[in-house]
Amino acid sequence: MNTNIKSNKSKQYYFFKSLTYLKPYKGLGFLCVLSCVLAAALSVAFPIFTEKTLTAFTNQDTKALLISASLLLLFQVAHSVTHMALWGNSADKLRAKVTKDIRYNTLSSIINLRTRNFDLYGSGRLLQVVTSDTATLSGIYTNIVDVFMSMMAKVAVFVYIFAANYILGFYCLLEFAAVSLAYHFRIRTRMKDRAKLKKEHDKNTGFVNEMIRGVRDIKNYNIQDSMMDKAEECLHNLEVVDHHFGRKQYQLFRMTELTKSFMSFLYIPLALLLIHYGLATFPIAFTIYVFRSDVTGFINWAMNSWEYIKDGGFYAERIFNVIGGYHEGFEDFPEEDNFKKLPKQLDVKIANLSFAYKDNLVLKNFSLSIGHGSKIAIVGESGSGKSTILKLLNKTYEVERGKIFIGGFDICDFSKDTLRNTITIVPQDPYIFNFSILDNLKIINPAASKKQIEAACKKAQIHDFILSLPDGYDTILGEGGTRLSGGQKQRLAIARAFLKNSPILIFDETTSALDNENQGKIKDAIDSIGKNKIVIIVAHRLSTIVDADVIYFLKDGKIKTSGTHNQLLKNCKEYKRLYNHEITKQEEVDVIETAPLLT
Repeated sequence: MNTNIKSNKSKQYYFFKSLTYLKPYKGLGFLCVLSCVLAAALSVAFPIFTEKTLTAFTNQDTKALLISASLLLLFQVAHSVTHMALWGNSADKLRAKVTKDIRYNTLSSIINLRTRNFDLYGSGRLLQVVTSDTATLSGIYTNIVDVFMSMMAKVAVFVYIFAANYILGFYCLLEFAAVSLAYHFRIRTRMKDRAKLKKEHDKNTGFVNEMIRGVRDIKNYNIQDSMMDKAEECLHNLEVVDHHFGRKQYQLFRMTELTKSFMSFLYIPLALLLIHYGLATFPIAFTIYVFRSDVTGFINWAMNSWEYIKDGGFYAERIFNVIGGYHEGFEDFPEEDNFKKLPKQLDVKIANLSFAYKDNLVLKNFSLSIGHGSKIAIVGESGSGKSTILKLLNKTYEVERGKIFIGGFDICDFSKDTLRNTITIVPQDPYIFNFSILDNLKIINPAASKKQIEAACKKAQIHDFILSLPDGYDTILGEGGTRLSGGQKQRLAIARAFLKNSPILIFDETTSALDNENQGKIKDAIDSIGKNKIVIIVAHRLSTIVDADVIYFLKDGKIKTSGTHNQLLKNCKEYKRLYNHEITKQEEVDVIETAPLLT
């Protein structure tokens, strides 16, 4: 599937669509517009009183000179004060509020995206959208208002120029047209090259994000050199595109400046001729020469405004792609349950379930029934579909073919809150937030008392370890729980599950990477669960599920056989082979651990 989303909508469409974020702040918007109008009104006073000052100086009228110069200074101060008081406060406050709203909506959309979107798009791209794209877009809003204010001021000056001398006014109009063509070519080229540069920036951000997240494994495998080689290649590609973009833009900038210089040069002989034939006065010609830059400045601001809109459209499209759900859309849940109430005693039934990752069929007409209070295990070789079943149960992935029933109701009729509160999955590698231990637990159940939290941690075999820490439950765990071992993370995740108190608990490869001591503690924690819950265990280590009520052995997406541990040892050669291999491997580890040291 192509991960580049194509749309028939223009970039401008997405930008103007994004302006809806300004609606809640109409008061701040009004202040921005008011500052624009006042700035334009004050701006036209500058050329008027500059002309009057020059005229008074030429006529050697000291009184008029002092008055016009004083008024010129007064209007300059008034313009600056108005800009600082109204524009500075209102525009920046508007930018900050809009940035917060866009980021909140984008993050809200990301956590509700279907999981397959995360398979299609890397974390680097999503991170770029949430941080960089949202900040850039909100900054563009204030830039456009700033451009609008400047354009109004320059239009006011343009009106003055025509009123003062229409011949020089028409020349300024000609200059306006020539410089406009140069700017248009420059902006058009810039937009094409910027898309390439942005794409390369995204690749670079994604790679850097992967390096930082995987820095521990990079060190463990001693692959710093090879990763830095890849980093050098990634940065080199960015350097090439960045250099090409900058070089071309500088060349076009110089071409534009050359056009402006040439038109400025032609103005001087024209003005002298008009003065010579009495069609203009020196004060007017000089004032127009000084302020005619506002005419070409108008082009600059107008083109910048159009560029901002196109840039804003580029970033807005990326943001709305996230808010709109990308290719796979959002998780599909009804707003409310399509049933009255779940029964107290739940069961789970899976009927004719089939599922594929792209073209790889993982589950094939899979069916399974789990009674209330049952403790069942699902085992099998890698790729047999064990973890996929769990992801379909809580709708991490959508059911494509077949049905799943909980308590007699199709999970498609469950609201998100009901389904996710009914099922808790403890994954193989649980994510621990960079919070305190207490906050990592309370985020699951904010209403939980200290007594309930400690009880859950005792059942999860982690309470004593927490008390051994200097800060106890207030210990900050670091990003991803870096201050905890793998077993401690698992036990903290199990404590979370106990606090959530769902009627269906699922343990996905919970002990696969742990030592015997941690495995034993986690098994004890699972065994402490009462008979009033459904417990589903997916395991590679068969020794952890020997006491399960039923063990289902999967092969090629189907249940090959099922039974108790002893029944499978007797009736399933593959199960027996896996179990004996595990026991042999464990005996070898025990021999190594108990062997005397050689001296």
